Parts: sequence; C-alpha cells; structure tokens
Amino acid sequence: PELTLPRLRDISFGRTVVYGRIPLMLLERCVITRRSGCESCTLGRGEAPSYRAATELRDRRGARFPLLPERGHRNTLVNCVPTYMGDRDELLKKNGLRALHFIFTTETAEECRAVTEAFKAHRPLGGDIRRIQS
Repeated sequence: PELTLPRLRDISFGRTVVYGRIPLMLLERCVITRRSGCESCTLGRGEAPSYRAATELRDRRGARFPLLPERGHRNTLVNCVPTYMGDRDELLKKNGLRALHFIFTTETAEECRAVTEAFKAHRPLGGDIRRIQS
C-alpha cells in the first residue's frame, strides 16, 4: 500500500486493492477481550468473525482505527480510512493493474453494495478515502 502504482505493478503481478481498509498491524493480545470480556468477541464463543462487532483505537487526533477479531485471541488493526481506486480505472489499466481486490471488513451489506456500484460506474466515493499514488 505504500508503493506507487508503477512500483506496485512491478512486484505484484498486476494485482492491487481497489477498496478496503488496509491492515496495519496484528496485535498478539486481544484488546477486545481486555476491554469488554471474551463473551463480547464472537471468536471467543467459537463463532465466525463478526467484524461489525469490532472495537476501535483512537489516535491523538481522534481518528478511529477498527480492531478486528482474529483466531488465537489476536486482533488486526486496520486503517482509519479505506483505500479507494474505483474511479481511477484508466490509471490502473495504464499501470498494468488488472487483478483488482476488495477488502470488506467493517462495512454493512448496504455499504458493500454502494462501493461495488460506485466501482462499476467508475464514480468517486463520498467521505474520506486514501489513494494509491501514481
């Protein structure tokens, strides 16, 4: 995610994320359990991950970074804003990026539909987003 589009093309075999909150780090201690008990974590009950139930960490500016539950009482910290490149189709093609990936984590079903519809129509998304630099 830190690379420019040409550099990404050179090492990724034409693959890139066009939407999603990029994972920033894996925490070995479950912050969700420490804050609200293991019963609040779906993984603690042996269920599939429920990312909508995720908690968050805030930075000094108040930005909210979601924490996602992972197996083994771990958490993944993801970026506070999603990356979105759906309205940059020509730029992606020009740089040879054709295998396009979506990372849905904290989104509702309606938000997922809105993202995929905007992507198909090559429209920008509303709200804060992060871009991959060209």
